[in-house]
Amino acid sequence: MRDYYYILGVENNATELEIKTAYRKLAQKFHPDKNNGEQFFEERFKAIQEAYEALSNVVKRKAYDERLRQFRSSKINSDDLKRYEETLKRRFEEELRKREEELRNRYAGREERIRNEAEQKIREKENMMHAESSSHKRGGVYFLVASLCSALIILSIVLLLNQRSNTSSNSTSANIINAQVLSQDFEHLVHEWNDAHNTKDIGVFAKLFANSVLIYGTPLEKNACIELKLNLLGKYKYFRQHITGNVQTEMQNSGDFKCIFIKTVKFDDTEKDYSAYLIFRKIGDDWKIIVEGDMTTDRNLEKKKNEIPTGAIKGDFDGDGQTEFVWLVPPKIDEEGMDCVGDCVSYLKFSNHIPQIKVENCISGGLNNLGDLNLDGKDELGLLPGWFTSCWRLYHVYTYKMGNWRHAVPPFSTHCNQWEDGVTPIEIDRSKPGIVIVRYSENTGNDIVIRTESITME
Repeated sequence: MRDYYYILGVENNATELEIKTAYRKLAQKFHPDKNNGEQFFEERFKAIQEAYEALSNVVKRKAYDERLRQFRSSKINSDDLKRYEETLKRRFEEELRKREEELRNRYAGREERIRNEAEQKIREKENMMHAESSSHKRGGVYFLVASLCSALIILSIVLLLNQRSNTSSNSTSANIINAQVLSQDFEHLVHEWNDAHNTKDIGVFAKLFANSVLIYGTPLEKNACIELKLNLLGKYKYFRQHITGNVQTEMQNSGDFKCIFIKTVKFDDTEKDYSAYLIFRKIGDDWKIIVEGDMTTDRNLEKKKNEIPTGAIKGDFDGDGQTEFVWLVPPKIDEEGMDCVGDCVSYLKFSNHIPQIKVENCISGGLNNLGDLNLDGKDELGLLPGWFTSCWRLYHVYTYKMGNWRHAVPPFSTHCNQWEDGVTPIEIDRSKPGIVIVRYSENTGNDIVIRTESITME
């Protein structure tokens, strides 16, 4: 349960004026427009609005104070859980440091023992040689024996090193031969993949692709990859491509192999070179393509990724099989923090070609990917608009049809209590195709209740 007094930074016995003053200061400080729309400030701003809504009304404040009192008197609260988690974390870190210290000491002790034993053997040898040199009678014999022993030891070491060298050389040669064979195999697979574009041979694609492929930044199943290829090849009257130069093969840390090459693509009256690559993985007895891409696409994806703000929602909202992102661009708020500079209009902006959505009377909002509610192959988009005051909000459900956005169902009323309780606003009615279940809030005069209604999707 949220502590609204803590959120506004006031005492539990704060006056109405103190609460209002605190709200105005915090709303101005944490408004998303003054903080580049960052999710942290947006969530903080929502919490401030909720707190003010509850504490500025005498009846709501009284009911909230009672709930807060009951919550604090419970056996364990969130602060207790947090302290407990921190204690467990601290104990784990202490135990980890202790184990690491034991391993270091054990290793250091082993090294020390080896060093001491080596020094002891050197001292013993020096003492023996000193004793031999001091004995004139037996010196010649000892010297001869020592020389013979040294010669035998050196000979044994030379033979052992020679044997290991031969083994290593044979192993290295075998590895080189295996690498050369693999490189030739992958080059053949790359050319086979390339030729399939020119012959439009679906069977080759079906043989080469793994069941799941990351193709130009998008994860797709095998059949979807083949369909993507067919759409590409059918898009142009004339399409040809060939591999220019050699195929470079690199082994990845995962054991996969990456083949890098230049592909020259001719379509209609255009010819372009792409720095392309395929990544193969051993699946069963065969090498399968798990990644297909090129450096141009990778750079464009990275550029788009950098333009996408934190907190953006991803989904396939236009049904093209590609993942796109959507985020809310709010209006500018005045210095008082209680009105907009111009119209209070927000826009839902997308990372691809999808047209943006204009949302009036909205200064912030929470976005949700609702999934494919009407089973048309596209995800629906949910929006809970934000405003300066009030816990009552209309919830919007958008669907993309014929190149335009429209409401999948009429906007319906929700209260912040509904969202705090985690009530799902809309979901598919599994027993009735084309029907969704909507949950909305209603003020009966005595209480705010949740109603349920079945509605036909747009």
